[in-house]
Amino acid sequence: MDDQENSDEEREAGGSRGSSSSQRGTRGAEMRPLGPQKLLEVTEEMYRSFNPAQVTLDTHADQALAQLQIRNPLDDVFIRQVLYGVVRYRQFLGSLMDSFYYYNR
Repeated sequence: MDDQENSDEEREAGGSRGSSSSQRGTRGAEMRPLGPQKLLEVTEEMYRSFNPAQVTLDTHADQALAQLQIRNPLDDVFIRQVLYGVVRYRQFLGSLMDSFYYYNR
């Protein structure tokens, strides 16, 4: 009786291990971080498509990230923080770029 119980337990343990590793592989593909180039492209596209007269920044970020299927939490936070910073400091960044282009003609 003990041998049969041990065999059942081993089978169950092996089955659960196999399914968790296959789930981990699937989740790993979804959680793969974007590269630096792609992060900047996504952030730029989100900034360009933002219209404050139509939607709030938070709602726009939520909708855009869902549409782009950004699932990595670190990518999500990075994109949101850059987007929030660019919107908040838009005027300062404009002045900085004007100054940069003026002195580097």
